[in-house]
Amino acid sequence: MAYVTTFTQKEKGPVKGLQARLGQIGAAIGARLVEAVETGSRMRDVVRYSEMSDAELAVHGLTRDEIVSHVFRDKFCY
Repeated sequence: MAYVTTFTQKEKGPVKGLQARLGQIGAAIGARLVEAVETGSRMRDVVRYSEMSDAELAVHGLTRDEIVSHVFRDKFCY
C-alpha cells in the first residue's frame, strides 16, 4: 500500500488579501442585516402571532400558515 502526500503552497499576494478582506466585510454586513430583520417590528409581530392559540388566531381571521404572509402582506404579493 502506498501513501501519497501532496503539499500546495497557498497563494499570497495583494489580490488574495483583498478578496479575504472583502469577504469579511460582506459577512459582517450580512450578519448585521440578519440581526436587523430578526429584531425588527415585523419579526416581533410574527412571534406574537405564533405564540397565540389557534382560537386566538381565528379571532384575527388567521391560521398558522398565514401568519408570515399576513405580517408581510404590504411587502410581498402572495
